[in-house]
Amino acid sequence: HASPFAKPATLFNEQPGDKWEGWEPATYFTYTVATIMLVVGFATKPDTTIESWAHDEALARLDRLDKGLEVKFGVHYSQTEPSFTKEEIGAVPEVADDEDADDE
Repeated sequence: HASPFAKPATLFNEQPGDKWEGWEPATYFTYTVATIMLVVGFATKPDTTIESWAHDEALARLDRLDKGLEVKFGVHYSQTEPSFTKEEIGAVPEVADDEDADDE
């Protein structure tokens, strides 16, 4: 007597030895590359938590106090990117002088 379930059940009815269809290699390659890019991207993203910023800001303020410089409320001293200033609306932004900011 032959069993009505002669073939073993497999995922998506794929059988051992079946050849890939034309779209499968490109799709699997794309999924693999996208997964690698996401894993690397999320693993190397910058730390932008408020705790990290506050820690850096506290260290920058302590450094200024150790150098004898004044620390003002509302001024951020841990900023590492250049600041830009504009004289008027529509003017081209210019990089602010960091030396002027330290003297204030």
